[in-house]
Amino acid sequence: MRRAPGALVRLAGCLILDAGPNYADYHVDISTTFPASGSFTARQGELYEAALAVHDACLANYRPGISFKQVGARVAAMLEEKGLEEIGIRIEDTVAITETGCENLSLGVPRTGAEIETLMRTDGILQVLRDRGLVRGE
Repeated sequence: MRRAPGALVRLAGCLILDAGPNYADYHVDISTTFPASGSFTARQGELYEAALAVHDACLANYRPGISFKQVGARVAAMLEEKGLEEIGIRIEDTVAITETGCENLSLGVPRTGAEIETLMRTDGILQVLRDRGLVRGE
């Protein structure tokens, strides 16, 4: 489902949004995957749910004393149990490791398939500006 930068996306595909801004030594990495058509196909939904399970497993394992490599090994084992190797879907959040686990610093980003499909049905800034007559064309 990954495409090269600048590649055309068919409506049957997915888009990966990977944002990694840095400001004053504060580094963020947030990624998510959207269906180009606005709705996941059955297979895309299945893969997305698998990726979301990986995301949730990572969050459940982040804590003091465990390395990123150790978390990765646990997640790789989980994927192997499910018969998956490369999902091709990215779901990443920025977290801070706390004394008891981790705090997700990017809460509010749509994560479930239903949340993403709802967002895809919502007018964005271009549609709002077009409806106000401030943008011409499609």
